[in-house]
Amino acid sequence: MLRSGFGIERGRPSKYCRSYYGIDMPITYQQNQLSAFTYLDDPSADEPSSFSMTSNTETIRYAGFGLRPFIGYEIHAGKRFGFNLEAKADFNFMVAEGYFADDNAVINRSGQSFNFRTFPLLDFRFHYRI
Repeated sequence: MLRSGFGIERGRPSKYCRSYYGIDMPITYQQNQLSAFTYLDDPSADEPSSFSMTSNTETIRYAGFGLRPFIGYEIHAGKRFGFNLEAKADFNFMVAEGYFADDNAVINRSGQSFNFRTFPLLDFRFHYRI
């Protein structure tokens, strides 16, 4: 997965801490491998329990964009050390070519696939300022 983007942030500093809020706007590219396998009993073989295997793979590429609003709190534990606590909600819309695998492990195209993902994130980070 490759994710890039930009964002804006606004904060309120004080002597020992800083509260902030903002929004990030990520652009996402994701690549997945779809594999399908089937095992068949081979009646033409000399041995009674002989199996044949069929497999196919297809690469699926997703592209999308999103919004990630966040709020955070940064505490300075010293001149260079500190930690952050940040809460964010990640909303991401992805588009890809849709695929399905049939009973014979053949992968077929099935039109466009749309995926809307959302999940909350809570980050806790230690940091060092140079």
